[in-house]
Amino acid sequence: MTAAMNNMRADVFFTASDNPAQPKQAALAVEHLMTRMSGGRIMKNVEMTVDGTMLTIRVDLSKEFGPSASGKTIIIASTEGNVTIPNREEKVGLNVYRKKS
Repeated sequence: MTAAMNNMRADVFFTASDNPAQPKQAALAVEHLMTRMSGGRIMKNVEMTVDGTMLTIRVDLSKEFGPSASGKTIIIASTEGNVTIPNREEKVGLNVYRKKS
């Protein structure tokens, strides 16, 4: 991800939290930008932020993205493979799921 994209994400994030007049539109803009990661890969319901050397990953546990390929679990969040942490060289791979009831 380019530095310009990271700056844009940060600007939109702060605008969304500071502008209560249009919270729904701002939240959607943040969600869209926060799901775009390196290589154009789209993550599902995963937000990553870095503050110094601390990585924070946020997942909304109320969301669902349907059944897994095997059909045994329900996907809640995924990085869709390994992705580079913003402005770092490390990578992270995350899958959050629950057993199908």
